[in-house]
Amino acid sequence: MADPLATLTHPPVPKSKLRNWSATYNCAPSLFFAPVSNQEVALVLTEAAKRGKKVRAVGLHNSPGPVWHSDEWLVSMRNFKQARFEAGKPRHAILGAGLSLREANPILASHGLSLPTVGSLPDVTVGACFCGPDHGSSAFHPIVTASAKACTIVLPSGEIRRIAVGEDLFRAAGVGLGALGIVTEVEFECDEAFGLEFTMTRIRLEDYLDDNDSGKKLFELARSEEYVKLWYYPCPTWSPSSPNTVLWRAKRTPMPPPRKEHWSVPYTAKLMHILHGLAYFTTTYLFPALQPYLNWIMFWLLASSLPKTQTLRSYEAQTMDCGYAQLVDEWCAALPAPSSPPSVTSSSKSPASPGAAILRRLVAYLNSREGRSIGMHAPVELRFSLNRGEDFYLSPGAPYGRLLGREGGRDEENDLMLWIEPIIYRPLNLPTPARFYRFTHFLEDLLRSYPASRPHWTKAHFPTPERELLRMWDAERVEAFRRVRKEQAR
Repeated sequence: MADPLATLTHPPVPKSKLRNWSATYNCAPSLFFAPVSNQEVALVLTEAAKRGKKVRAVGLHNSPGPVWHSDEWLVSMRNFKQARFEAGKPRHAILGAGLSLREANPILASHGLSLPTVGSLPDVTVGACFCGPDHGSSAFHPIVTASAKACTIVLPSGEIRRIAVGEDLFRAAGVGLGALGIVTEVEFECDEAFGLEFTMTRIRLEDYLDDNDSGKKLFELARSEEYVKLWYYPCPTWSPSSPNTVLWRAKRTPMPPPRKEHWSVPYTAKLMHILHGLAYFTTTYLFPALQPYLNWIMFWLLASSLPKTQTLRSYEAQTMDCGYAQLVDEWCAALPAPSSPPSVTSSSKSPASPGAAILRRLVAYLNSREGRSIGMHAPVELRFSLNRGEDFYLSPGAPYGRLLGREGGRDEENDLMLWIEPIIYRPLNLPTPARFYRFTHFLEDLLRSYPASRPHWTKAHFPTPERELLRMWDAERVEAFRRVRKEQAR
């Protein structure tokens, strides 16, 4: 009998060699598929079930973790790039899972729409934003997945389902890492198209970290404008009051025209990437002791033009060019509203603001002799997201009230998540020196020692044991996710 897979528009490719964006993981799946419709996705899944094969979906290969295995079938979503707008839902957009944000944002703008918040990378697919999750940096907006109101998913049985907010399957599929099926399109509720006027200024991060870890100053800084993020530079300073952090803040403006770059910008950027790469190669592999001083030079080169103000389209202002490969570890930690401290029944080990306590200890470590001997790259990016509206079982930003000892696990309306993202540059794709893994061990041990801290699923981190998974996400939420997944696998 004829092989059903032979009916696909694009025949599967055996042993296709792929690598992720940061060149830290490579794979050669036994078959690589590029379906063009929900029906073809369903055919791949049903055939995989018959043959005992595992299937994973892939977008633009950005994930730095080992999400692929050589004996799996890999399904690319690159042909799912449709965008639909329904007349009865003026602010809703239905986007194909294979659309990148670089492609989707201008399409939304042409219809007078913008996503409320987006992450820093434009080369992330809509499917990855929904299943990942992606997050921007705003104390007034949750992660990108929270803007989703419905999606189309192809289940392992081959059933094609439209699911929406309020359904258990939707709560499990959002930030579900594709473990329940393959999402082929997502319906987002957008805002009217807007621009952002942003200003960058110099601050000293330690000035916003309280000794009692109340988190009040950091919380107020995060809410000082609608969009706020920080770039902290571990470097020597002239005095205890010298700045070491760039504060980026933005407010909404009417939608400006698209950015027009001068013809020389790409060439200047390429030259800067080369010089930056050579400098970091020198300090990473030859003279690590010079790294803090290179961080200082980088900070002041950037700071020399500050403060400065610029107005761009919302997505142009929020995204950035990463330049070249990086190894990134990212976690988030609770940053509760200062007016909502833990109850008296919570552990005495738990500070009022775990996020502020973690950040204070991290900064102290990076300024210590041991921390400087590692030569951590700069900047360490700090971002924020609103906890309200989080209803996905495995989201890093899911409600954490019970973990902080709040009676009944109540989630306060203004609670935030602090996202901590140290970056290790790999401009020449050379192996990462062992000392950086000592730093990531320290960072993760620090984060795991506090309640309400969780890893970003699609960033590189050390394996999470079962008992920690249940503790960090709350056993009830994890079991609910597993129950839904088991139901769909029947």
